[in-house]
Amino acid sequence: MTFNAERVLRWLIDQPGQRASTLPDEVVPPPFAETVYGELQLADLVHDTLTTLDGQFDFILTTRGHVEANRMRKSYRSSLAQRRVLEWLADHPETSPEALVKSESAADFTGPLSDREVSLAVEELESGGYLEGTKAWGGSMIRARLTAAGQRLLRNQMSIDQVQLSGGMTTMNISADNYGTQQIGNQAIGGQGHSMTAHIGSEVSVEDILAALRQFRNYVEDADLPAEEKQDLLEEIGAIESRGPRRGLDWVRAQLNALSTAVASTLGAESAELLVRMISES
Repeated sequence: MTFNAERVLRWLIDQPGQRASTLPDEVVPPPFAETVYGELQLADLVHDTLTTLDGQFDFILTTRGHVEANRMRKSYRSSLAQRRVLEWLADHPETSPEALVKSESAADFTGPLSDREVSLAVEELESGGYLEGTKAWGGSMIRARLTAAGQRLLRNQMSIDQVQLSGGMTTMNISADNYGTQQIGNQAIGGQGHSMTAHIGSEVSVEDILAALRQFRNYVEDADLPAEEKQDLLEEIGAIESRGPRRGLDWVRAQLNALSTAVASTLGAESAELLVRMISES
């Protein structure tokens, strides 16, 4: 789910009847409304109200949409803080992300972001490998910048919760378009647009994963990709290789999830399958 879709759900749950014919510009700008409607409708979170004659549509939460929107009432604020930090550092590299609090970007229809919310977002993004910088006295960060993974997270219009592990640490969720039936890890998945899930057992160590990544690095280096996309992938692999031994297995698993999504979106689902297979068989 994109941040714009998450944002609409958060706004709709507060409306009488959880429905609206149009959205305020501060929720989603008009040019993006139809895209967001399509995303939510395909996920069965809003009713199919699109009319073929005039192309008009309303946002009306389904029962599933109501449950999902209510579930993310509080988590939306975390997503908002993460997105604002990502956007701030994209526009103000090598600065303090905490400076965001004093800007106009630190508020939306749910209210202004607090120092605590921004600080937590910075901690989560740093822990996930999406930004890096120098810690100042008192724990704040200065000279922060987005990593390659952070740049990709920003471009993909998602928050950490949408790309990292959502449950047990033995599961890696890879979202990519499938074409036909494919075998990902120990899961056979088919159908375009479906989510691929592979299970990587707890017996796999950090050392095993890093050894597999070194092999996968060679695969990426030989891949036919635009130079910028290839460099992004190699930087993400390099970050896992350099920080993995210090950060530990939980951190590495989370990074692999983000890396697998990036591989699927640039090299394709078969390459993501290869990455998971190399790790699971290491």
